[in-house]
Amino acid sequence: MGFRIRATPLALSDIDESVQYYIREGSPDVAAKWLDGIVSTVLSLREMPKRCPLASESEDLEFEVRQILYKSHRVVFHVAGSGDGGEVHVLRVYHQARRALTLADLDV
Repeated sequence: MGFRIRATPLALSDIDESVQYYIREGSPDVAAKWLDGIVSTVLSLREMPKRCPLASESEDLEFEVRQILYKSHRVVFHVAGSGDGGEVHVLRVYHQARRALTLADLDV
């Protein structure tokens, strides 16, 4: 089974915002494909989430955050525990062009 995945309301809102953007741009097929891809990327964190590098923000935050990339977006997450008892907390799904995250940007 591996790690359990938990997404914050902000992360879910980020995903919805991206899907809505693609739909507004007239690309509902792209929106659906992007959504499938981001969900697959997040679910891949069930196995060995610490394979992903530390996010640059990790130095400035009060806890360790990691990231995994999907196309133009970064999935920023925290790993709590290990193995089958561990959890991956998806904190944000941010476009790579956006500024670095601060503690104020996270729902923790």
